[in-house]
Amino acid sequence: PLATRTMRLLYTGRFDSAGQALREIRDHESGFGRAEPSFRVEMQMFNLLWMQGRMAELEAAVRRFVARNPEGPAWRAAMAGIFFQSGRELDARAELDRLLESDLEALPRNAAWFWSVAETAELAIVHDSTDDAEQL
Repeated sequence: PLATRTMRLLYTGRFDSAGQALREIRDHESGFGRAEPSFRVEMQMFNLLWMQGRMAELEAAVRRFVARNPEGPAWRAAMAGIFFQSGRELDARAELDRLLESDLEALPRNAAWFWSVAETAELAIVHDSTDDAEQL
């Protein structure tokens, strides 16, 4: 399937081809009347832009996901990463603190778990919160 091929393109660094494949999936989905891209497409687009250091381009979409699931750690970690990449250190720190206040041990071990913990740990290190990073 195209989604699997897109994932392989992402993780082999073929970003232009991955972007084209994501556009094809989005066009295909919109042909079926979808107003917004599916979660799968949004996640892969997020991964593409994250790998390219362009997460800020997804701020509006990530804000929508956070609004739909305010307790969801993956999207809060993404929001913190977006803030950090766009130079908004105080906003990134506020999201990091919110994440660290939650019970990270209670996070479900699902597809978003590893990324949530890894992004939170990376942000903790960047903010010199080595104790928090070690906890993660």
